[in-house]
Amino acid sequence: MNKDSDIMSAADMISATFSFIENSKVEKSNKIFSVWKKTIGSVRSCGNKLLSHSRLVDLKNGILLIETDHPGWIQLMQLNKKYIINGLKKGIPELTINTLAFRLKGSTASLCRTDNNQEKERQLISERIEKEEEELSPYNNNQDKKEEIPDELQNLLDHLHSDMLTNTKK
Repeated sequence: MNKDSDIMSAADMISATFSFIENSKVEKSNKIFSVWKKTIGSVRSCGNKLLSHSRLVDLKNGILLIETDHPGWIQLMQLNKKYIINGLKKGIPELTINTLAFRLKGSTASLCRTDNNQEKERQLISERIEKEEEELSPYNNNQDKKEEIPDELQNLLDHLHSDMLTNTKK
């Protein structure tokens, strides 16, 4: 890049853009796509069509996300799922692929949420569930709640509870 001006050559722009990508990751991606093409292309009677109507989207936690442009292609992929997974495992044994997931072209479905507040939401939901369980628990040992029930009703509940546990009446 010329330091005297703000103009950058196209070669410098490309170099700067791709300088952060590791060669090993590029090679691994190329290998995955190569094995993908070989495996899908070898599916009996429809391999090349499947290949032209689908694409790899993501791989996380052993799940390979595949996008197709029509639900019919998803169905054909599902029919050949075992063959596809075995072919990918043979071609790339170091890669863990346990199952396939599908989405239609144009859909934003992904393998995991990218929301930064996901952990906070989980915590809030967990706290809410604990609170509701506490409030709704019929066998709560809290004496204050037990006193709120009228004695006559409490006696009936105790009797019902003992009948259910002992099962002495037949």
